[in-house]
Amino acid sequence: AGEALGKLKNIFGLAIGDMEAFVAMINDLADNAAATERDIIEALKLGGGDARLFGLDPKQAAALATGFLNVGASAEQ
Repeated sequence: AGEALGKLKNIFGLAIGDMEAFVAMINDLADNAAATERDIIEALKLGGGDARLFGLDPKQAAALATGFLNVGASAEQ
């Protein structure tokens, strides 16, 4: 998990101090959705760069990924 979070830190340009809030946000999304933390993180690793290019911040990207996962998409889609 640490390696994956390090990749997300780099993708979104997050400071180390912002990672606790970022992880808590992913946990909150997973607690209120059909997606798991692992799936959300994997989807962000694969699509986070593109989401950033479209102007989404990390919270918006995570919410979008969770929405796609909730309707049955896989992290790879």
